[in-house]
Amino acid sequence: MSLSSPPSAFLTLLALAWPALATPGALLAQDRPVQPEDHYREVSVGQAAMSPAGDMLAFTVTRVREEENDRVRAIWMQRLSEGDPQGAPFQFTSSAHDAHSPLWSPDGSLLSFQSNRDDSGNPVWFIRVDQPAGEAFRIEGVDVPPLWSPDGEWIALVRRPEAEGSDDARRVAPDAISAVENPDRFDGHVITHANFRQNEMTNPLPHPDAVPTPQLWVVPAEGGEARQLTDVPFQVMGPAWSADSRSLIFVGNHAEPAEYDQHRVGGDLYAVHRDGGEVRTLTEEGAATYSDPVVSPDGGTLGFLRRSGQGEPTGLFIVDVDPSFAFQEEPRMLVDGRAPEHPSRSSGSPEWRADGTALRYDDLIRGDRHLFEVRVAAPGEVRQVTEGERRLSGFTSDASDRWLAYVSTSPTRPGEVFVADLYGADEVQVTHVNRDWLSEVTLSDAQVIRWTVADGTEIEGWILPPVDFDPDQRYPMVMSIHGGPHAAFGNNYSQQFQVMAGQGYFVFYPNPRGSSAYGHDFTYVTRAAWGLMDEEDFLTGVEAVLARHPQIDRDRVGVMGGSYGGYMTNWLTARSDIFAAAVTRATISNWKTTYLSGDAQQALEWEFGGPPHEAREIYRASSPLSHVENVTTPTLILHGELDFRTPMTDAEQWYLSLVKAGVPAEFVRYPESAHGGWTPWRTVDGLERTLSWMNYWLMH
Repeated sequence: MSLSSPPSAFLTLLALAWPALATPGALLAQDRPVQPEDHYREVSVGQAAMSPAGDMLAFTVTRVREEENDRVRAIWMQRLSEGDPQGAPFQFTSSAHDAHSPLWSPDGSLLSFQSNRDDSGNPVWFIRVDQPAGEAFRIEGVDVPPLWSPDGEWIALVRRPEAEGSDDARRVAPDAISAVENPDRFDGHVITHANFRQNEMTNPLPHPDAVPTPQLWVVPAEGGEARQLTDVPFQVMGPAWSADSRSLIFVGNHAEPAEYDQHRVGGDLYAVHRDGGEVRTLTEEGAATYSDPVVSPDGGTLGFLRRSGQGEPTGLFIVDVDPSFAFQEEPRMLVDGRAPEHPSRSSGSPEWRADGTALRYDDLIRGDRHLFEVRVAAPGEVRQVTEGERRLSGFTSDASDRWLAYVSTSPTRPGEVFVADLYGADEVQVTHVNRDWLSEVTLSDAQVIRWTVADGTEIEGWILPPVDFDPDQRYPMVMSIHGGPHAAFGNNYSQQFQVMAGQGYFVFYPNPRGSSAYGHDFTYVTRAAWGLMDEEDFLTGVEAVLARHPQIDRDRVGVMGGSYGGYMTNWLTARSDIFAAAVTRATISNWKTTYLSGDAQQALEWEFGGPPHEAREIYRASSPLSHVENVTTPTLILHGELDFRTPMTDAEQWYLSLVKAGVPAEFVRYPESAHGGWTPWRTVDGLERTLSWMNYWLMH
């Protein structure tokens, strides 16, 4: 489950090399199936950043260090000439220290990155790229990721002012009424605000008034004392420079912290001169939600995302502005977020083409993620730039927009970096970081499957057949359920799915109603009906797969999932009897306690129509505990002890309820583990336990 915008969201290959959708016997690769321990060999690439001249491409490579039980990132470089790689990529930063988030200066002479090279608390480093690099260094006054002005003379920063008072002031709410004679003897926390929990944090969050809000600062590019530009009562978000480097635009929510305002999410647009002075409000405060402002190359047009309220469609708009960002007209909509023929507009910040004629953004579209473009002169005419049954991410280009770079993944290919021209043609693969271990394994390719539910909605999913499929044999199947619920499965690599297919399972992973990637209405139709509506999609999906593949043994069907997927695993085992085994991770069993013990109150209030005392029946009706007496499915529960997105109390309630009902159950608790971000050992442990549990109940 994620908590991304909107808060209601609880929330690559040469073009001619794409394999066709596989039949059960159409498999890719070599000698053995993928094993859980292959996790230690899998390498991840990401955070690509192309130099302004297009002659260098920086990207991060993440490797697992098995013995150290950690992951370390390093920045690598690829030289380019007219979009073609020159030689092999080479490691640019040492693996002795984690390094990530590469950013180029406008003239391409400096690369900024973040690293834990010392314990100073300042993670921002710089290294020269226009001459022998030498040692990484710092720029005075820059201690958060830099935002260079277009002329390269200034760096904007978003950071907090120095906090006043001691740590004790952060532990005791400034508006606390209770008092004691000896406060120095108190080692706890006094809390008066509602949003005091956060995933992974053992201590409560301090009161908002005890922590300064992030503000906008500016420092000369050569370094110096940072100068604070804003002093607004809300945090500054998403700043962007004007084309002439004289002003900055940013997003802010004037109603912040708005603990009890569940309908005002996001912010308005504000502007301030580089020299400081008055902060100008550009939009009618509270009338709509704005985000991701981007300034056209000539400075005369502003692009941004806008929606009328929480859960409403997000549209892409432009407006003509003067040098101070004042609107010269009513904003014009380029992309309608509700139009079903457009991508889902669920994510992807817009960026201007270098010639200023169009805006581009990446987004989910069914099982894929691609780059899209809409021309200023042709509102509503969205063009898909990249193609293929795959998911692309991390798009970056040179300053002249001649070349693109991105990370590409498919069901049979972990992510690799590619380069192509402006229109996605002449694609070249830059990295082959997983080539060695992939050459040893046999992979199963995905089949798409679609079916229709009672109201006529088409649902989509994918099937991985067993690696050693024999049409004369019988096989078990496991259905996997994604989190969110406003996430989506698709054409990307999953080690867990390949492990299961390698062990002789059909793996089915659907995108039910509530998933993103199918348009706004599809995503939010499940509001106030979680479980109650989408259970049909899962159960009819299982029947569709069984009908397509008669080799699947109906009596050996399992279900698994994490976060919202863990919730639906519980829900389906309580509402049907077709599953012979279940593994529920980061689980939810009781929406009332999830709300009261977790950190996602705003998301749940919007999705359920209010807090539990206002929407009691919805919380109760959608809770698996309301139907737990029907469960007979043997269930393995995996949960992190620092998970406050799906709190431990829910896992405990589900486990004890099953045990008291005589249902076979095991409860595995992982210390120091939150909602995601598990260590390599715990990741592999969870995968091995999942496999052994399914094998015990289904492989017979």
